[in-house]
Amino acid sequence: MPHEFTKQTDETFEIWGGITNVISSEESIVIADCDVTAIDNAGNDVTATLLDLTEKVIYDTTKVKVRVKASGTVALSPYKITFLIKTDIPNTFEVDVFLKIKDR
Repeated sequence: MPHEFTKQTDETFEIWGGITNVISSEESIVIADCDVTAIDNAGNDVTATLLDLTEKVIYDTTKVKVRVKASGTVALSPYKITFLIKTDIPNTFEVDVFLKIKDR
């Protein structure tokens, strides 16, 4: 997943935060301990309106995947989506992804 992407308001799709280059072969992601949050450009927590965390899963053993909902506005864009990925060693990694909303 690129660290920045653009979508229109009504689009919905999966995104992921990955730690492929830093996770060791001896550790595994613990999905129950991972957090994903979304903040708008005013600093407000918009996780519940922007992300569907019921679909939070491990993808390809080194990534955490969630669904972006059909929401967001140009005025509050860009949004910062932070993946806090925890492993069984335990290590914690943070991956930030930025979402821009474009006009139709």
